Amino acid sequence: MRWKMEREMIIASTITLSPGAVRMMSDAARAASDIILTAPGLSVIVDAIIISRSIFQRMKNYVVYRVACTIQLLAFFFLTILSVHPKEAPYNWTEEQLGEPVPNYFVLPVISLVIITILNDGTIISIAYDYVEPSPIPERWNLPIVFSVATWLGLVAVMSSVMLLHMGLNSHNKGSTFEEWGMGEMTYGQVYTMMYLKVSLSDFLTVFSARVANGFATDRKPGTALLSAAVFATIISTILSLNWPFGPATKMESLTTGQAVFTWAYCIAWFLIQDLSKVGLYKLLLSFDVAGLRTELELKEKRALEMKGQTGVEGRVNQLEEALKEVKVERIEPLEREVRALRESTVDNGTARLMPSGSSSSMI
Repeated sequence: MRWKMEREMIIASTITLSPGAVRMMSDAARAASDIILTAPGLSVIVDAIIISRSIFQRMKNYVVYRVACTIQLLAFFFLTILSVHPKEAPYNWTEEQLGEPVPNYFVLPVISLVIITILNDGTIISIAYDYVEPSPIPERWNLPIVFSVATWLGLVAVMSSVMLLHMGLNSHNKGSTFEEWGMGEMTYGQVYTMMYLKVSLSDFLTVFSARVANGFATDRKPGTALLSAAVFATIISTILSLNWPFGPATKMESLTTGQAVFTWAYCIAWFLIQDLSKVGLYKLLLSFDVAGLRTELELKEKRALEMKGQTGVEGRVNQLEEALKEVKVERIEPLEREVRALRESTVDNGTARLMPSGSSSSMI
């Protein structure tokens, strides 16, 4: 009974809407829409295709980034649990140095993972507004290429994280890399914080490499929202690592300015290596035409040339138009000038015949 009453109320309210109210609602819906499918002409179809291909590009970039970051985190934790034992050689951490029993393996505190998730995964939503170039041909999921590039990006990040962890845990030993570079000795809590900062920075630097899967990160400018999110997340992570606010209960300690700068420089250097090796991997996949990659790229280039009017039917039309312009300049314009001169001379002769001799002086 209650359901019937509610249905009758909805129907009644719908019937009582005036044509003017319906028209206002339609105008409001049009103003809030990205595409109006009922608009006159075929341009709306072209706009829909361009927007859909741009959305697909953003989705593909996000998948590459997400797979790469997942591999980085999971593989790093897996490797450190299996192979990094702080109380054994070559690290030889003791209970006196830590003030507590030395852990059997290295693992980041949970609080650091929560912060990474909030900052990086929260701000990465801005990739939905990233600048992309829509494909000139219909898009498709080339999963072998997507996962190959994403896996390589993740493995390079894992390699850099393991190497930095090794340098940090070995910093208190004589002849360590940190000692040779003048970085000094690190406490175990600072090693925790340094690895938190490294993973956080690597995650967000990876997105700039992942968003241009077939070229360098600098080949295409990032969107304003994505760049702003990256600056915000990395600055907050750096501030937290310099002034760790959660106390000794988390077993993490604040870094010195020199240690934070070193971590930044280390991440940027490995980002360049990551991006350069990604381009090399893509060229390798391209040379062997893995999953039809080269064929697809050649088709895109051909279609792009057709759209620019250099080949295909559109290109032939442009060539004919240019030829007609040349013909007009070389042949038609001189003829037009001759016709114009003849007309002017005819008008002048006719005027001279109509005017009697001496009429000019008599008029004066």
